[in-house]
Amino acid sequence: MTYAIELTIDNSEVDEQIECNNIEKIKNARCKEFEVCYDYALKDIAKKFKRRLWGCEDGYYLLEEFSSQIKIENAKVGDIITYHDINDFDSEYEKPCSGNCFHFGIIAETDGTIEGTIINSKWGEDNVYKTKICNVVTLYGNAVVIWKQVN
Repeated sequence: MTYAIELTIDNSEVDEQIECNNIEKIKNARCKEFEVCYDYALKDIAKKFKRRLWGCEDGYYLLEEFSSQIKIENAKVGDIITYHDINDFDSEYEKPCSGNCFHFGIIAETDGTIEGTIINSKWGEDNVYKTKICNVVTLYGNAVVIWKQVN
């Protein structure tokens, strides 16, 4: 299931918008400073299936192979979220895929809605942030997919 969203953090004004949007910088214990969002979110899955990830495309393929897409109502803490840039939601051909996947996060809290779900995600080589799904930088896209955590 794909959810259309409107992201709120302008790429050029990230620092100024973090505080006013209640975005919390959290200690990054899951990965090294130079690693990026897919390393952070998919570390356990990649290790379990002995995969090395080279980009968001690899991360998407890993989820596609070993996870399943779920509705937000069924999401649990620890499930994965992917961000996509969809050009035309009305087109039967425009679907989330590896080529339009630009960001990964981990669900930290959820009430079963997009608006009430909090994620942890690593922004580039920057910090890990705890934020609402829509409070990430706009360059990550305009749609999300929720993935069942691999046990």
